Amino acid sequence: MGIIETRIDRNSPEFQENRHYFQQLIDQLSERIQLVQQGGGEGAIARHRKRNKLLARERIQLLCDPNTPFLELSPLAA
Repeated sequence: MGIIETRIDRNSPEFQENRHYFQQLIDQLSERIQLVQQGGGEGAIARHRKRNKLLARERIQLLCDPNTPFLELSPLAA
């Protein structure tokens, strides 16, 4: 199989600008995923606790058998 050669210049200002832009998007996505995984933030968790409610992941954990793997899809849907 032949080698596919690239003409991308990783030192070019355009490449560096695009890299910086997409890194910001990745960081923003990571922050949002982390917030969702925490249950929506401290305020949302406090409201649930005040109403004596369990968080979604806590309910799922109680429904699943011990040591059963669980695959969460689309964490940003919340």
